[in-house]
Amino acid sequence: MEIPVLVHGKGIYDSDAMRMKYTGMVLEGSRIKEMGRFEELRTAYPHARVMDVSDCYILPGLVNTHVHLEFTPCQDTYGIYRREDRKTRMARAVEHAGALLRSGVTTVRDAGSSMDLIEMLSGGKTGSEPRAGIQSGTGSGAGTDLPRIQAAGMPLTPEGGHLAFLGKTSNGREELIQAVKIRKSAGCGCIKLIVSGGRLTPGSIPEHDTYTREEIRAAVEAAHELGLPTAAHCLTT
Repeated sequence: MEIPVLVHGKGIYDSDAMRMKYTGMVLEGSRIKEMGRFEELRTAYPHARVMDVSDCYILPGLVNTHVHLEFTPCQDTYGIYRREDRKTRMARAVEHAGALLRSGVTTVRDAGSSMDLIEMLSGGKTGSEPRAGIQSGTGSGAGTDLPRIQAAGMPLTPEGGHLAFLGKTSNGREELIQAVKIRKSAGCGCIKLIVSGGRLTPGSIPEHDTYTREEIRAAVEAAHELGLPTAAHCLTT
């Protein structure tokens, strides 16, 4: 049986009360079992291992809902991506994820990447289990502490569409539905739809729609049937 951990903080933030309310927190595995005054919890859990951070305030982990871990944030993001090999891109993705964790971000949504990232996060496997690994942050395959990563993998985008350079494109209703199924089996944690053009991709026009309303609806319904949330890139009206 796993020994609980009793965290002693200078103050522990309570999201409901919106203030520093506690000084003690009992952890069982990765879950918070109880919060309260440290002295009282020390008595209630005499065998717990104490983590003394009593000079620090403890806050909930931050959530970043839109990152692209493989990309280099600069004016030549597209060019750098196209010139680099898989090994270099995966190393950067791990580096970026680690930097996010160190800054206090404990959950990240990668809103568009190559399927290479999905393969790395899932340890090169397919099926339902890798998705659990991605969600928990334990499936990096890189031996590095990472935040929880909900990864979309290759976005659903048509030929010549925004981010089409990341991999296989999806044109029309049937291809969109099939693409959703492929991402589910590969271990993606969400579906990213490219609804308009984007500035990052050469030849893509932000003011133009990329899919019809019916095509978007078909993709979203297919995703929801498989239990996958959806997100959309959209710059048009």
